[in-house]
Amino acid sequence: MTRLQIILWACAYLVELLAVIYFTRATVRRIMGALVGGAAAALLALGAIALCEAQGWWRIPFASTPYFLPLFYLGLSISLRQSTSSPGDWPAASGGVAWRCLLAS
Repeated sequence: MTRLQIILWACAYLVELLAVIYFTRATVRRIMGALVGGAAAALLALGAIALCEAQGWWRIPFASTPYFLPLFYLGLSISLRQSTSSPGDWPAASGGVAWRCLLAS
């Protein structure tokens, strides 16, 4: 993956995350919890990727630059938070908000 691909990937997921925050009217506590959970999941994902590459199970092509891993980690933390989002994470959807929650996720 190139630097531009990672930045575009992370920005697309960030826009989606902001849409989910807006439409679900998430509180600061819920947002911070989601970001911390995404960061922890991204750390585990990087460990799994490194282990699988060391075992020879797969290889992720990337440019060997000093900023690749921080960018990749940022993209993973945002995207893993999005992929683990579920209706149980949403605040109570009352008054016609439920359809917006479904569209946002």
